[in-house]
Amino acid sequence: MYHSGRLGIMDDGQSTVLHDSPLSQFADQTAEFLRYHVLSAVKLLEFRRIDWELVGRLGQVDRLQQLLGEKFRLVLDCDAPQYYELALEFHSTFQYIHIFNMTLPQFAMATGFYTQQEVAKPVFVSLLRGVMKKQQDHCVMKEDLARFWVTIATSPFSNNMVASDIRDPLYRFVHKILAATLIGRHEDDNKVNHHSLFCLMCMVEGRPANLASIFAWSMTRPKKGGGKSRMFGGPYITWLADNLGVFVDYPVDRMHTGPALSLMELKSFQQAGIITCDTPPAWSSIVEGPQVQPPPGSAADAAMQAAIPS
Repeated sequence: MYHSGRLGIMDDGQSTVLHDSPLSQFADQTAEFLRYHVLSAVKLLEFRRIDWELVGRLGQVDRLQQLLGEKFRLVLDCDAPQYYELALEFHSTFQYIHIFNMTLPQFAMATGFYTQQEVAKPVFVSLLRGVMKKQQDHCVMKEDLARFWVTIATSPFSNNMVASDIRDPLYRFVHKILAATLIGRHEDDNKVNHHSLFCLMCMVEGRPANLASIFAWSMTRPKKGGGKSRMFGGPYITWLADNLGVFVDYPVDRMHTGPALSLMELKSFQQAGIITCDTPPAWSSIVEGPQVQPPPGSAADAAMQAAIPS
């Protein structure tokens, strides 16, 4: 027996005939079937990107580009459309670590985050993949995040960390963008979870990260229904589907387009205290804090050592 989906209604009253989509055909009572039932009424997260023109007016382009690096900028600037049926199928079926239909290098290429040449290089294997409870190769632990957090924030490390406690407004800016793109947090983009803090740590300390793994771990977060929940990552799922040739068999004209991509507006950053409400607006001041030595051997440590007069 196969699940035929159900009829949903868009905010504008337009019918979303999900039951007509072959992408929603799941065997009855399977894990995919049950996840689909939870998510089939959940809306897609609005994907909001960096407004580089705004950043330029504030004189922060060079610093932001240096902080992000090539890969984070590629991923956060994703401009692909998103589709309800495609995102719903992906969120209902995706698993990481437990079942392997694709290796991490294959997945990295399929997302478009990395090229075949890049994944073939030895350095790809050494990229940091995420946060683990137990020590594993190419991963960090909660203790590493705790050490990093006290270098950038005014509050102690806990399960209730918020971005408004981060001292540097540029880091808060990036965290807000992460919450609308790669990490995806609709309910509370001020909440700092381990995924977003891991991204910030890799950027600030110059520790190369595997963005395909970050995306995969983010997708494994528990999926909940309800009016406030959102499915995120739609544009990345579109990249993935395009690179895997999905649209050959399932043309996009048979799918329902999700929320259009947008640039995160000035007002959002002003409300978060990242940018001032002055005329003209300006970057908020960095909150002073203790000078903390970066990890030995990190890019930040090398930069600090190079700045010491010989």
